[in-house]
Amino acid sequence: MSRSLSFSKRTVAIALAASVVASGAQVVAPSFESPFGAAVAQAQQAGHITNDDVKFIKLENVDGTELGDVSYSASEGSGVVLKKGALLKFEIDIKNAQPGDTVTIKPLTRFTNPVTNKDSSTTYSGIRLVSADASNTLTVNGVNVAQLKVAAGGQATITFTDGVKNLVNGTANVNLPVEVHGIYPEGINLDAPRTTPTTGDWVAQIKTTGSGEELAEVGNRKVTFPYTESTPHKPILSAWGGPGAVVVDEEEMTANLANFHQRLPFMQDVEVTFRPLKENDNDVDWKFNDGVEPVLELWTFNDNGTRNVSDSGTIKDMQRIKNMGINLQSKQNPDGSLTVTVTGVEGVDYPNGIKPVVVLRGTNPYVGSGTYIRDGKVGMLAEIKDQKSGAPVKDVETRFDVPPSAALDGSGEDAKPAAEATSAIDGLPEGAGVDSPARIAGKDTKFNFTVKNTGNVPITKVEITDPEGNKTEKVLDVPLAPGAETVVSVNYKVPGDAQKLEFAVKATPGALDLGTFPFLVDQSLKYKDNGDGTVTLIDPTGKETIVVTKEEYDKLVKRVEELEKKQDVYVIDGVRNDDNSITLTLNNGQTITIPAAKKAGLEKCLNAPGGALLALLPVLGLLTAGLSQLNVDAINKSIIDWQKGAGIYNEEAAKFVAQNRGPLGALLGALIGSIILFVPGLCGDVSLAGALKESFGKGSSTPAVPAPKPAPNTDDQDAA
Repeated sequence: MSRSLSFSKRTVAIALAASVVASGAQVVAPSFESPFGAAVAQAQQAGHITNDDVKFIKLENVDGTELGDVSYSASEGSGVVLKKGALLKFEIDIKNAQPGDTVTIKPLTRFTNPVTNKDSSTTYSGIRLVSADASNTLTVNGVNVAQLKVAAGGQATITFTDGVKNLVNGTANVNLPVEVHGIYPEGINLDAPRTTPTTGDWVAQIKTTGSGEELAEVGNRKVTFPYTESTPHKPILSAWGGPGAVVVDEEEMTANLANFHQRLPFMQDVEVTFRPLKENDNDVDWKFNDGVEPVLELWTFNDNGTRNVSDSGTIKDMQRIKNMGINLQSKQNPDGSLTVTVTGVEGVDYPNGIKPVVVLRGTNPYVGSGTYIRDGKVGMLAEIKDQKSGAPVKDVETRFDVPPSAALDGSGEDAKPAAEATSAIDGLPEGAGVDSPARIAGKDTKFNFTVKNTGNVPITKVEITDPEGNKTEKVLDVPLAPGAETVVSVNYKVPGDAQKLEFAVKATPGALDLGTFPFLVDQSLKYKDNGDGTVTLIDPTGKETIVVTKEEYDKLVKRVEELEKKQDVYVIDGVRNDDNSITLTLNNGQTITIPAAKKAGLEKCLNAPGGALLALLPVLGLLTAGLSQLNVDAINKSIIDWQKGAGIYNEEAAKFVAQNRGPLGALLGALIGSIILFVPGLCGDVSLAGALKESFGKGSSTPAVPAPKPAPNTDDQDAA
């Protein structure tokens, strides 16, 4: 019975080629790949939002009226009083926005200092932002397309997210709460505060990704604000948190205490217990976060008793503070309060004295957090006691406003990205590797993927993942317009043992999965089991190249097992040499010689001059099978006489044939076979009968003993 089997690289043909070529797999990046990475490459190619895309709408009072020049007081300046709840409004066209693009809006007031007469500018005073938003999301059609972060007294930043890729066009409306805020210098030696109305020029500065460092200034108007010089600080025990004391996170619905500075008595050791304050429904129910870190600041004073507000006038280095003999200890109490003890202050010999200030920092990053209440307050109670006597000094209540949240909303047309792809192997006929296996094993091969845009937005990038998981990105020099197509190529060295390769193709925007594309690798060297102890090797085209014995085949298999991932080389021809070795010709023109194997029995007939007789055996058997059952002495005698007359009689062989007439007759017949069986040298050094005897190992009283197996031959040669 014959059979036909396909082998992988771990089969005979690849084993034969193994000594010729061996190499690993690698991915060759195509010339289009950006050396700076996909994100940078995309940014270089795509459009970005610019200053021209940001439009100033108006400054709106709490009653909805549009404001021009504004003031903090009806009696000061030329403008209308800007009241709590006023809004700064902008409109942003987001059709050009890309993920990672930013828009910053920074209120800026330029003025002349009424005391120093020097020109200055500030974002902290004049018309300033009130909100302190940690995160405010712009959602369009249910998709997050941007995040808004606002720093009170600073600037607003809109950062576009990946969601913006879901829009073909759209508009973002930004409403920023603002107020008129004054300047309050410290350390002025006055008997009472002094306020000087100051008028400055206000603008909103716009900066966008697409415009680089270029600034646009919009909304120009006058603003009048107070410049108030304050009294000495020694007796003051108030707390301070600045404009960003409370940060709102509407997504998490939290109001967060960001920072807290509690002033303590002048030159006094104290113990202060801080408690979250909630006395009414408008107070945020909050608690300290884990990891609150109290530290000290030391305020120093000038000869006139006012605070030294220079950088050197505030000591913040904790090691320096410890070296002065001042210590701070803290603990969080079971009731949720925080106790801080400051000692060593009274013994400090410092010119004009010091005032300790406890600063609470959060590693969360906030000091504490609670449930957000619109227009609510975050309160703190500081119970200050003398450290030595325990006598109460003062209870200080502080409440910080929960700032109004900035508004960010928008609308836009949904992007509908779509694409399709087809695959092919460069340089091969259509369908090669796709519809039928291709002979590409072990070869540097270019795989082509044709991508067609079937959606309504340009495609900016194609990503291909090879069978080993390596990704190749092509950022398109010109975004692929709807309806257009492009070819993306990847060079890949196919492993020598590959049978099937799979590439994954994706496109941007929309993270489009265009599918997995398989390529079939032709590893089709076959063999045919001849059923007589031999096999016939067949090349990829179906051509029978050579017949080898099982012993020879087993040797090749053993060789295969020692080889991995070799190049696609296979046998196209083979010849058996006079010494019974085999020379094989490979498809690359090289040759390999397989040393001779020891032959026994019928195997000897394969390389004998009359070896072709084996092919005639079935025919002879059919012609003479009817004679196989005859065992007449007269016929036996005539056969013997015939053999002796021909000079080919061999008593031992004749005895073997006589004893095995039945089985032998089925192959050879009784009469004609008798002649053929005993022709000397038909099977190497023996007759066909002798070979049969060796094969059957029977027919006499003593079975044939096989010759010892020779040692493995290590002299395999590669003609190359």
